[in-house]
This record gives sequence, structure tokens and C-alpha cells, in this order.
Amino acid sequence: MCPEILYSGNYAGSRNTALHRHDGAELVLVTAGRCSNVVPGGSLAADTGSIFVIPPELPHRQIDFGEVKTSFVVFEPPDAGTFDLAFRVIDSSHDPFIAVWIGQIGSLYRQKSIEECNLLLALLLFRLGRMELALAGAPPPPEPIGTVLGYLAGHFAEPLSIPELAERNALSASYFSALFRKHVGQSPGEYVRKLRLAYARRLLLSSRLTIAEVGIQCGFPNTNYFVRLFRQRHGCTPGDYRAGAGTWTENLTDR
Repeated sequence: MCPEILYSGNYAGSRNTALHRHDGAELVLVTAGRCSNVVPGGSLAADTGSIFVIPPELPHRQIDFGEVKTSFVVFEPPDAGTFDLAFRVIDSSHDPFIAVWIGQIGSLYRQKSIEECNLLLALLLFRLGRMELALAGAPPPPEPIGTVLGYLAGHFAEPLSIPELAERNALSASYFSALFRKHVGQSPGEYVRKLRLAYARRLLLSSRLTIAEVGIQCGFPNTNYFVRLFRQRHGCTPGDYRAGAGTWTENLTDR
């Protein structure tokens, strides 16, 4: 599943924002000045040329140290393991493309060129990920895991089993599960559920399918199970989420 833009924009000023959160992940590029983002349990500061990575649903507020300008992109995250969504700051000041691409994503979004936004967003996340790997000296995931991640991106709503996924790569189920958890940070089952629930959020806000139909489309034929998992993950039922249209997680005026 590729990233999908939710909205993009710019900020300029010296006021601190109110505490808020977003349904999607957020990239905030500091284009001028210095600021910090405060989250429960800590804060991080960034200078011009650095990017805040803010995971979905994380409460945060921006504290400005004088006049600050930022460009931000809020998006539905891609596959888990494709881009790390941990709260952090990435120094992109020496990269010739990052700031340009974020600016172009903002321009394309204003022109309602959403497909082009998503393509450029995927490229941006790929470059940021490669940049961090190079700085950390960390190797990319092994080929079997990369193959499975690519397969799941297009088949996550289908009936799946760990033995089946392991067999596709000529691995035992136990070794495959351990390898997957090591490189993705969660079990194959947890990863698939995350993909399905992310897709469910999109369908709830962009379609007229019933709750049961959304569950089926996402790989949850049992409606009660789908509703229970959704509530555990998001703190509300699918129906409540659709009725609120995401407003319970976003406060756009704070930007």
C-alpha cells in the first residue's frame, strides 16, 4: 500500500500551536528559524533544513523560538517497514532534493493533483529512508522480507497464513516469523491487521459502503470482529469514526 496525501500546507509566525494530533503521519520541514515539537514525555528541537517525523495520533504542539516558517505534509502512512514513523528529527539540510520535493508536493496539492502528490510523496519517503540507512550504516531488510512486504501491499485483504507466506520464500514458519519481527518490528499478523485497518479508515471516509461491506473489503468477513479490532486500535467504532470524519483527531486551525 502506497502513501496517500491527506493535506499539505505552510506555516509562518512566532506563535506556539495548541496541542493537537492528526489521523495521518506528518512531516514538518523547518524552512526558516528554529522550533521544537513537544509530545507526551519529551520534546525535540530542529533548525532550518531539518524535518520532524510525527506519527499518527501522537498529541504534539509546536514551540517557536522567534519567527519560524515550516512546510508540512500529512499523509496516510505506507506499508509498515517501508518508512519508520517513530517521532524524531531528520537533518536533510545537505540534501538537494528534499526541500524542493516537499514544496512541489504542496503546489501539486493546491492544484488538486493528488495522484502526482502521492507519487512524489512515495519518492520523498524512500529518499528519507535511504538517507537514514546510509547515516546509520544499517543494511536494508533481507530479500525474503522485502518480497513479502511487496506481496502484502497488494494482497493484504485476502485470506493469509504465516505458513503460506513462509512457503512463498522457502522458509519454515517459525524462522519466517522471527525474521519478519526482527526487521519489521512486529509479527506478520500484527502487520497485516495494521494494513487492513488503515485501508478501512480510507474506505469509511471515502465510500458509501456499509460497515459490514468495509470489513469484507479489508479482509474482515466477521463484522463484530472488525468493529472490535477497530475500536481497540482507534478508540471508537467504525460508525463513530465515519460520523466524525476524522475531526476528533485533527485540528487544522493550529497550523
